[in-house]
Amino acid sequence: MLKKNNLIINLSIFVLVFYICIIITDWVLKKYNFRHLSEASKIKVEMLDINMTKKIEAFKEGIKFTLYPINSEKLNNDLKNKYSILPISSLINQNSYLCDEGYGLIKYKTDKYGFRNNNEIYEKDIDLMLIGDSFIHGSCVDDKYTISNILSKDSNVINLGIGSSNPTHYQIIIKNFLEVIKPKKIIVFIYSNDYEYNKNSTYEKMIVNNRNILKKDINNNFVFSKEYLKNLNLISDFYEKNITVAEKYYDKQKELTKFWTEKINTVIYHLKLTEIKKTISTIYKINQKLIPKNTKRLINFVEKNCTNEINCEYFFVYIPASDYWDYDYRGKIYGNNVIDYLKKKDIKFIDLTNSLNLIEDYAPKGIHFSIQGNKKVSKIINNFLINLDK
Repeated sequence: MLKKNNLIINLSIFVLVFYICIIITDWVLKKYNFRHLSEASKIKVEMLDINMTKKIEAFKEGIKFTLYPINSEKLNNDLKNKYSILPISSLINQNSYLCDEGYGLIKYKTDKYGFRNNNEIYEKDIDLMLIGDSFIHGSCVDDKYTISNILSKDSNVINLGIGSSNPTHYQIIIKNFLEVIKPKKIIVFIYSNDYEYNKNSTYEKMIVNNRNILKKDINNNFVFSKEYLKNLNLISDFYEKNITVAEKYYDKQKELTKFWTEKINTVIYHLKLTEIKKTISTIYKINQKLIPKNTKRLINFVEKNCTNEINCEYFFVYIPASDYWDYDYRGKIYGNNVIDYLKKKDIKFIDLTNSLNLIEDYAPKGIHFSIQGNKKVSKIINNFLINLDK
């Protein structure tokens, strides 16, 4: 009996020691994966304060904010989902500011649809229509360094990228603007955080209910519907009056409570061996058959509509996050999902994962492409286009 008890005790001690060793391994692995976190976080906090100050100064000078879909969704939730149609781009024909990630606060002017173009481009035959989030919008670089502007040296390019958007928003934009622009080629850029999917969002309901945001006027020109413009102005006014103060207060309140919450969450994180599970999932592609509904739907939508309604070519570009600024294992899994799905459907794509330097090709003080990164990506796309046309 004594021997049996000793065996149980020794076995329990072995299991406990083994578990502690695995927890330590999990901690070390997280330290390695997030090795840049401390430095990058410090820069992010510094730039958050700098951006807030510069944006307030710009606003006092009469330069407006950029309105993103995520702002509109957030405000609509605060308003108890008052609006059934939300803005899909920013303010119209408006001098606006973006952000500062080491190149100063970027200022630009929106076009008649709220995107980052000159209005004259809509009168031309379009070679390339770019769809994507803030990387395509041009955060946070001057006009001449955006991907759309660099590509425009060889083609007529229209930029329908808007920050803080995802495949749901991309589909709405393509659906509404494909007939307006009739491009020869569509390039859809997918970023590694596009895996976020909210099936209850107003934008999802806009797709399900087939809500259009454009209509033809008496001169046969495409213009925003009255409902869209009304909601754009209401959301814009509400944002202008409330969001800056609300966000500053919210951030300060978070600072007061997050210290001990983070410590407790960190302990639970390692007790669950989360980092080991994440790493194994990424390396061995566990659970990677899943792809968010809106991403798959977007790809199928482009494939169907570009072929049937307008005879144009299309391809996708996958943009990875920088591990320095934004290490995210879910993004890595999502990227593999997207690439696998495109391969399965035999759709042309560019995977930038192994083409970018995850520090130099990203902004000096932020998550977006640096000037060098935008030039490199544009060159890769240009070479792809040359081979495509052969």
